[in-house]
Amino acid sequence: MKKKLFLASVCASALLLSPCYAQKSDAKLENEAATSAVSSEKGIKVTPENFQRAEAIRNANNYVKLGADNKWIPFRNPAPIGPNAPTIRMNLDTLYSVAVVDNSNGKFNITIPESDELYTVLVFDDQAYSLYYFQTAGEHEIVSKSPFIIMIARQGMRDYTNPKDIEKAHKMQDGLKMSGNGTKPFNPTKYDQESLTALTQKLNKEFLAGDGVLVYGQFKDDVDEHKRLLSNASGWGGMHDQINTYTSSAMLSGKECREISFVDPKVRDFFSFTMYDKNGYLMDGKITINSYNMKKNSDGTYTVHFNCGKDALNNISSSGRNYNYTVRTYGASDIVKSGEWNPVAPEIVKK
Repeated sequence: MKKKLFLASVCASALLLSPCYAQKSDAKLENEAATSAVSSEKGIKVTPENFQRAEAIRNANNYVKLGADNKWIPFRNPAPIGPNAPTIRMNLDTLYSVAVVDNSNGKFNITIPESDELYTVLVFDDQAYSLYYFQTAGEHEIVSKSPFIIMIARQGMRDYTNPKDIEKAHKMQDGLKMSGNGTKPFNPTKYDQESLTALTQKLNKEFLAGDGVLVYGQFKDDVDEHKRLLSNASGWGGMHDQINTYTSSAMLSGKECREISFVDPKVRDFFSFTMYDKNGYLMDGKITINSYNMKKNSDGTYTVHFNCGKDALNNISSSGRNYNYTVRTYGASDIVKSGEWNPVAPEIVKK
């Protein structure tokens, strides 16, 4: 199949009327999952073949519990710390708003307000394909055969510890609108959570032992499905086609001071480093830094330090705990997309 590519500049157009939808994402997949895996009172056993839908439903259920059933729910505070977070590997670069939408009408509209900071809406079907990515203000139409849609809006913050930045983000969150969607309550297929958790842990371990590149897709045939499987187990809900990029380090000891230096990647928006525990959840403390508040070296490069003390340049800390970290770029540049820029192998600093 020839790849159908919809870049942000296309799908983000407020005038877009043509659909960007996955080719196979409907109730048939639910029936396939039900007949291909053992079912019990606990639900359908989760296997690699039905993991994507089971994991999408797990995330959707977490959002619905917060009130996101057929409406936008804004996170008024930065992403939660630890395993109580609704999604693995959330970031502290943005404030989230989420919605789980009945798509029985086959289409609906959203409206994004004007913002002078990064403001994006990523739209997923029931197989976690990122159907649309919107980054311009105005009204946008969403067309899909998926029975439900998950939307994640991200409002950029230069400094998540600054109350003024958060207050500004709140005003932008309040401008999100939705119309024309169905009204049926979220009532998805039941999957066995024990098998889902066990498989997630297995896939996350495999991901951390690999190349660290998180890969997502817009359509079934435009991505390495095994890499997408590992990615959604280790960092659910990412962007396709390298519009934004996500790469992770291996697990590292929190007892060592490490550093990494790199050139300015000159991305369109900004880039960030964020630490996570072995299960992919945010830790407490000063565990993130982005290019808005990094200081450059005298030659224009950057150096980020890990567990090197508060006086170290651009230091983030796991407070002695083992960790890995994810580097995100928003509006990736060519040097990032090529893989040439990938600062995920910091060296131990000898004292």
